[in-house]
Amino acid sequence: MKKAKLLKIASSILLVSNVFPVKKYSCPDKQSLVVLTFDDGYRCWKTTILPILARYGLPATVFINDPDTARIPEGPQISWQDILELHHAGWEIGWHTAEHIKVTNVKRSKLVEDFSRSQVLFEAHDLPAPVTFAYPNGRHHSASMATASRFFLAARTVHSGVNLASYVQKNPADLLAVNLVDAIPFVRVKEVIEKWSNQGALIIIAAHTVGQVAHWQSKPDMDTEEFEKLAGYLYAGRKNCNFNVLTLKEGVQNMNNRRITSGWSLKPASPVAWHVTHGGFSIPQRCFTWYQNISRFIQHRWPKQ
Repeated sequence: MKKAKLLKIASSILLVSNVFPVKKYSCPDKQSLVVLTFDDGYRCWKTTILPILARYGLPATVFINDPDTARIPEGPQISWQDILELHHAGWEIGWHTAEHIKVTNVKRSKLVEDFSRSQVLFEAHDLPAPVTFAYPNGRHHSASMATASRFFLAARTVHSGVNLASYVQKNPADLLAVNLVDAIPFVRVKEVIEKWSNQGALIIIAAHTVGQVAHWQSKPDMDTEEFEKLAGYLYAGRKNCNFNVLTLKEGVQNMNNRRITSGWSLKPASPVAWHVTHGGFSIPQRCFTWYQNISRFIQHRWPKQ
């Protein structure tokens, strides 16, 4: 009882204190990595995205469903032959479940069956077994993350953010992404990349379409002209060694090979960003960060259906 009371007192002090403890991670390798990823299987992958990336010598990672069995509106718009061509062009082919199922709605045995099936399907179509995965609709929880970890090197979510080496090594089945939605302009993506350039981050750009409107979209994720600008920017940045552009598999392997050191320190609260407004109330920034982390923890375990 005494320990519990002391813990409560300590927590209260931290809540109102201008100084709080943080665990800091450091890594000597500061080069950031950029990964382009696309989900489902749209015709623009072959007709629009592939020619643009080929001109700049850039790779991409795509997460596919089984073109022969996927039950999604409009159906997969690429065939296994198209997928093989993307592979030969240097793209990484990842898995997105055979029928685009919500992994939070099925038993673990169903996931195991689906993930095992992917290896057989890829082998049957002369493709290397998939080593990366993207959760359909972004929904996932502890059980699906644990199962994904058994079969794949890493799994991408739709949670917003970038991944430092320490995060990748600790949470490979919960990778964050920069999501392209509603014809996002190139300049916004550029701002994110430049903010994290030389910060040792794995920046995963997640999208579905370029210059094509899917049945569930009002606009493509990015216009063709904007994507051309993005590709040119990525080419120049890689050429100038500002960052590198890799497949997701290569990016995760690179992060896993980085040496990480850690230690505790006291951090003063910023007098500039001391409070944020949430729900009509002004609260400390770090409290809001804790709230977000707790909410995410709960969502992983008890996701909304």
